[in-house]
Amino acid sequence: MHDNASELRNERIAPLADRARKIWSTLRQESNVDLGAIRLMGQKTTRRVVLEADVDGTDTEALGVMSQGELQALALAIFIPRATAEQSPFRFLVLDDPIQAMDPSKIDGFLDVLTTIAQHRQVIVLTHDDRLPAAIRRSRAPARIVEVARGANSVVTVTESSRPAKRLLDDAFAIGADEAVPAAVKRARCADAVPDGVRGDGVGGVQRQALTNGDAPHDVDAEWEKATTTRTRLGLAVDRADPDALGKWLAGGARAHALKVAAKGGHSDITDFKAAVNSTRLAVGDLAKLAS
Repeated sequence: MHDNASELRNERIAPLADRARKIWSTLRQESNVDLGAIRLMGQKTTRRVVLEADVDGTDTEALGVMSQGELQALALAIFIPRATAEQSPFRFLVLDDPIQAMDPSKIDGFLDVLTTIAQHRQVIVLTHDDRLPAAIRRSRAPARIVEVARGANSVVTVTESSRPAKRLLDDAFAIGADEAVPAAVKRARCADAVPDGVRGDGVGGVQRQALTNGDAPHDVDAEWEKATTTRTRLGLAVDRADPDALGKWLAGGARAHALKVAAKGGHSDITDFKAAVNSTRLAVGDLAKLAS
């Protein structure tokens, strides 16, 4: 009876194990660990789960050869099939900070898994790590990003953050339109918000170009960091492959005005603060259209 009970248990989890292997194949990305069979063994107080793996053609147990990031991905691969089983009465999935210790390539794979699950369930992810929101923005995954902050007396505020550049520019416009705010404060705020708005949507455009071309995300990030001026970064965002594309793109008056303000930063001689922000809004919107 013990032998038959063990066999029946493993037959029962076989569909979940198959789904776990499929999810792992998406999460593993550059890992050389291939997940094999998942078996339940033992009885009473000696029960355990055996995870078989193949590492460069050698059979072994998975837990002994995995890094912390791989273990995190493996835990998700095993948990998600159970949490999303058809027998479950819950049509949602909540994950608390699931990307700890994951490298960027695994985060991209994790986002693919979540996007697939979200076709049939509501998926909520809580995280302090900005790498997942960054992956969502560059891939244009159909997700809503909000920032939740707890202030004095435990007052909770929820702020839309799907496009940080828009929020920055909205704040700057509100300050620029307020007659009670001194000009020096308005100038400082615009000097920060305008270049941050241009660069913020610019990096997203570069990353989306990279995904389309099949380039590695870390190579693109290194290229972006190497470009130290706003003009150079904007050129990458407009067209990484054509250095002359930026000059044609800047033919629009609002775009050239936004670049002028962004490039000067704190040394800008802005007098019409609302016009500076509106020009940047138009330029950022045009950047978004290029990457769509």
